Amino acid sequence: MSSIIQNRKTIFLYAWGMLALVVLFLWQSDAIAVSLARNTMWLCSAVCAFSLPFGLFLAITMFRTDLPFRRCLAVLLIAQLFLPLYLQMAGWDAAFGKLGWQTMSYGSTARPLLSGWAAAIWIHAAAAVPWFVVIIGLGLRDVEAVVAEAAVLNGTWIQVFARVTLPRALAATVVAVLWICVMTAGDMTVTNVFQVRTFAEELYTGFALGNDFNASVLGIRPGALMIAGMLLTSLTAIRWLTPEPSNDSPRRARKFALGHWRWPVFGVVVVIVMGLFGVPIVSLINKAGIVVQSAGDERLRSWTWMQFGTILFQAPARYGEYFLWTLVTAGISSALAVVAGAMLAWWATRRRLGGACAFLTASVCFAMPGPLVGMALIGLLNHPHEVTIFLYDKTVVAPVLAMTVKALPLAILVCWQGYRIISTESLAAATLDGAGVVRRFFSFGIVRCWPVVLVAALVTFAVSAADLAANILVMPPGVTTVAVRIFELVHAGVDNQVASICLWVVEMYFVVANAIIWAARLLLRRD
Repeated sequence: MSSIIQNRKTIFLYAWGMLALVVLFLWQSDAIAVSLARNTMWLCSAVCAFSLPFGLFLAITMFRTDLPFRRCLAVLLIAQLFLPLYLQMAGWDAAFGKLGWQTMSYGSTARPLLSGWAAAIWIHAAAAVPWFVVIIGLGLRDVEAVVAEAAVLNGTWIQVFARVTLPRALAATVVAVLWICVMTAGDMTVTNVFQVRTFAEELYTGFALGNDFNASVLGIRPGALMIAGMLLTSLTAIRWLTPEPSNDSPRRARKFALGHWRWPVFGVVVVIVMGLFGVPIVSLINKAGIVVQSAGDERLRSWTWMQFGTILFQAPARYGEYFLWTLVTAGISSALAVVAGAMLAWWATRRRLGGACAFLTASVCFAMPGPLVGMALIGLLNHPHEVTIFLYDKTVVAPVLAMTVKALPLAILVCWQGYRIISTESLAAATLDGAGVVRRFFSFGIVRCWPVVLVAALVTFAVSAADLAANILVMPPGVTTVAVRIFELVHAGVDNQVASICLWVVEMYFVVANAIIWAARLLLRRD
C-alpha cells in the first residue's frame, strides 16, 4: 500500500510541476513556439487516446486471464515493440499512402487516406500499443495474491477485478501514458515525412537548414522549457519503472477464468494484434510482388510469386552495405550501452547514490529528443582540430554515441531489474573471501547474471538499430544505415524496392524478438 501512496504522490507532484512549466512557457514564448508546443501536445494526446483502449484491453487479457496461445501473441507484440518506427510507417504507407494498394485501387493519389495529421496520429498510435501492453501488464501482474484472495471473500472475481486489480494498476497506466508522450514528442520520423510541425521535427528541419539550437525558431528559453517538461515526464515514468529494494517476492494473484468467453475474446485479441502487426507486413509483401504492365493507355497491376522472390532475393546484394553499417554501429552501441548500464545498475543496487545516478542518467537520456542528441554531438565533435575532425568525419563515433544515448535507459532498467536476483548473503560471502568490487561485479553481475546481460544486449541492439532521429544528423560521409536509407526513400512513397528492404528488416527483428523472449524465460526461471 505504501508504494501505491508513493506513486500517487509522485504523480501529484508531476502534475504541479508541469503546470508551473506551462505557465513559464506561455510567459516566455512567442506565437510560433506556442504553436509547436500545442502541436506536440495534441499529437501526444491523440496518440494516447487512440492506443490506450487497445493497450489496456490486450494487457488485461494477456496478463490477467487464461487466454489461449498467450506466448504466440507475446512474440508478435515483442517483435512490434522494437520494430523501428520508420518500418511501421513504411508498412502503413504501403497500404494507405500515396503509392499504397488501397490508394491505387480505390482512392486518389492526390488525397490518400494516410496523410498529414491522420497519418502521424495513426502510425504513432499503432507503435504505442505494445508499450501500453507491456507497461500496464507489469502493473497488473504485480497485484499480490493475498490482497486479491482476501477481497474475493466479500465479492465476485469481477468485483475484485474492478475494485482491486484495476485501481492498483492505475499508476502503471499513468506511467505508460507518460512514457508514450516522451517517445512521441522526441521523435521526428513520422512528422517529417507527413509534414506535421512539432518540437522535434522543427529542431531537425531547422538544423538541416543550417540553424543551431539557439538560432532556431523556438528560441533558447522556450526550447529549454519544453525539454524541461519532457525531462520531468521522463523522471516520473522512470521512477516507477526502477525496482524498489525488497527482500521478499510476494505470490502473484491467479489469473481470471474467461469461461465460455475464452475463445470469443481470443478472436478479438487476434483481430487487434493482426490488424496492428499483419496489415503493414502484408502490405509490404503485396508491394514487393507487384508487376505493372502496359496495355495501350492502361497500366495493369498484378502480383506474382516470381516478382516477389526476385525482388526479395536481390535486396541483400543491393542494400548489403546499409545492413553492414547497421550491424556495425548498432553492435558497438549495444556493447557500450550494456557495459555502462550494467555498471550503473550494479552501483544502484549497492548504494543509494548509485541509485540516484542511474535514475537521473536513464531519465535524461530518455527525455532528450533525438535531433537534440545529434546537435549536442555535433557541438562536441565538430571542431577544427585534427583529432575531432578525424573522429567526426572518418569514423562512426558520432552515430554510435547517439545510438548509445538512446539505448542506455533500457540497458539500465533491464540490468537493474535483473540484479534483484543476487542475494546479499552471496555478496557478503564473496567479500569475506577477499573479492574486490571489480571481481564481485564480474562474477555476479556478468557471469552469474548472464541472462540479464543477454536480454540487455538484445534490447539495446534492437533500439540502436531502430534509431533514426538521433543519428541521422551525425552520419559521416560514406556511411548510411538501413534506417537512414529507408527514411530517404519513403518520402517519395513505398515502391517494391523499399518494400523488399523493409521485409528483410522485419525478419531481422522477428529473430531478435524471439531471442529476447528466450533469454527472458531463462531469466525468469532463475528469478
